[in-house]
Amino acid sequence: LALKPDYDLVVFNLANVYRTLGRDDDAVVGYRRLLELDPRNEQAHQELAQVLVDQGKVEEALSELNRALELAPSMAAARNTLGAIRLKQGDVDEGRREIRAALEQKADLRLAHFNLALAAELRGDLAGAIAEYQTEIRLHPKSYMAQFNLGKVYERQGNTPGQLAAFRPAIQSHPAFAEGH
Repeated sequence: LALKPDYDLVVFNLANVYRTLGRDDDAVVGYRRLLELDPRNEQAHQELAQVLVDQGKVEEALSELNRALELAPSMAAARNTLGAIRLKQGDVDEGRREIRAALEQKADLRLAHFNLALAAELRGDLAGAIAEYQTEIRLHPKSYMAQFNLGKVYERQGNTPGQLAAFRPAIQSHPAFAEGH
């Protein structure tokens, strides 16, 4: 960056590294810098939106997601994130529509089945939640949150063997996850 501060790929990679390190404020600065260099970079809009969601800045995130989808209507990750936001806002039907649209675009999209499981839980459909968590785990075996949530659904059903069977891999794949212990 010191040699070529306008090198967009380096700016994008640096923002991603900040995100991975949990330095979300620095990631936001990086993604915004990238968007100054390339306002039509739909991936930067999507990544910025994800960080903003995690920071609780939902309206800003929605604006970034809408921009990403204007630029790339078939961007599955943006649709999935939009669906997750709608679920959090209590609009389960709209959330499910967006997530299903994301899955039509990318059948193995990470977190899409997880989000559909959350939607099923919100609707009180525990069997549907179990099926979606199992699909997420099959597609993404290290998804410890899906494994943990599956265990919590089994707990709600009174299925202790299922609960323990789900918690074990959650702890194995992410030992630092204290809630799984």
